[in-house]
Amino acid sequence: MAQFVKQLAQWAIVAIAATMVSPMAAIARPLHEIQEIAQATTVLIDGLNPGSGVIVAQDRERYWVLTAQHVVATEDEYWIVAPDGAEYPLDYHSRKLFPETDLALVPFRSRRTYDIATLGDYPQLAGSFPSIFVSGWQGSNIHQQPLHHRLTGGQLLPRQYGLIHAQAPLSRGYGLFYTSTTEQGMSGGPILDTEGQVIGIHGRSEGEEFSSSAGLTRLHWGFSSGLPLPDNLTTQLRSPIRWRHQTQPPPPPSPSDRASYAALGASPQETPTDVAGWVNLGNQLYRQEQFEQALFAFEQALNQQPDLYQAWYGQAQVLSTLGDYPGALAAYSRVLTLQPDFSQALRDRALVQILAGQPERAVDDLDDVVQTTPQDYVAWYLRGNLFWKYQGWHEAALGSYDRALTLMPTFAEVWIERGRVLSELGRGQDAIASLQTATQLEPDLVDGWYWFAVILHAEQAPAAALAAIERGLAIAPDNLSYLLLEAQIWLQLQQPTVAQKRLQQVLQLAPTGSPQANAANQILQQL
Repeated sequence: MAQFVKQLAQWAIVAIAATMVSPMAAIARPLHEIQEIAQATTVLIDGLNPGSGVIVAQDRERYWVLTAQHVVATEDEYWIVAPDGAEYPLDYHSRKLFPETDLALVPFRSRRTYDIATLGDYPQLAGSFPSIFVSGWQGSNIHQQPLHHRLTGGQLLPRQYGLIHAQAPLSRGYGLFYTSTTEQGMSGGPILDTEGQVIGIHGRSEGEEFSSSAGLTRLHWGFSSGLPLPDNLTTQLRSPIRWRHQTQPPPPPSPSDRASYAALGASPQETPTDVAGWVNLGNQLYRQEQFEQALFAFEQALNQQPDLYQAWYGQAQVLSTLGDYPGALAAYSRVLTLQPDFSQALRDRALVQILAGQPERAVDDLDDVVQTTPQDYVAWYLRGNLFWKYQGWHEAALGSYDRALTLMPTFAEVWIERGRVLSELGRGQDAIASLQTATQLEPDLVDGWYWFAVILHAEQAPAAALAAIERGLAIAPDNLSYLLLEAQIWLQLQQPTVAQKRLQQVLQLAPTGSPQANAANQILQQL
């Protein structure tokens, strides 16, 4: 993830205040145990459009399966195929749908005993890049034998990174972004952490259907996305007799386990035979940070079909990650020549133009996006960030943020940035209200509590600021930004002893010579 980390740090129009240091603990599960857990709890949902699901609860002879709502969206005759191959009818009218979220609970009845997945109900911390796995029944239905269960490895991307790169990332509750390569039939399957705990439900992989001489296939680009566990899951279940849940994240894996996880996502050895195969291989290699190999794959696709804009887009993504901004801009421009209405490429080109020191051109691109695709709330968000952080146009930034919130009122990141702009304009109470909304929408968003504390501190509300810091530290106990801010507040409250403890904690966690360590030392010298 080194290159993705580097690129994330360069996306300066997205504010990331959190600095996380992961504590070391016991060893996570080896791969074969995760595979066993996944296969024992993942079911096939057979119907009009076969998908997957995971057993999450049992009430006597009734089991409950959590899946993506779109898997069971159309009334049909559905069957649950359990991990042992047994088939059970699904009562379509007994579904429990989650409002405004692409999630559903579906029941089946059996006298057999099936394993129940453990739910990992803990915050997904930005910047940690934990290993994850997606489990599902690839392209399967009950008429295909043998059924093919698949477990794919990858890494969970920071939320901010996914927000600026994904198509409509927050629609229908999507908020998890990851590098796992997924296939048709895996929608609705569980996203597992390195303890085998379910942290979400897989929903989609970006791309589109493509017709070639080999037939209809799907071209992949970008990343996969899924849905975090809903807060009201247990309410929907109505206190089942059996269900499992864990509130602690898994410990870091051992080097050997990490190597086995990486091998799980290794690219296939077969050489593709058509352009679709080369594009999909390129995307898979890109996700695995095998960038030179990915470029080769996209070049092979373009050698066969020079006007294939999907291959140009994949090439542009790789080049931008590598920091070859002129090459990336040329590739994005080629994409838009071939496919002028591909607004995602226009949005991505704007980001690269910022990195290349061309913010004025980035404004032009984002203006084009919101004119041609006015419902693109991510573009309005990025436009607001650009106006504020690169142009100093606070009022114009507020206008863009408000437009984004009109389209997507639950976009917590916009509420955060909007609050920061309001604070700089001297509208402290409005800023506080904006951050309150952000933290209510996303209580586990680390940046939300941090900036809330910063603004409360600026508005001379130290007690409220300390309370916000406490909420943030409950999510990320070793967050250096929080600890530094807390130390400064205690100093202003004439509590140097407490401040010193926090600064010493920073020095224990921060690498020597890091900005956080230097800041802590500078404050200590003044005591």
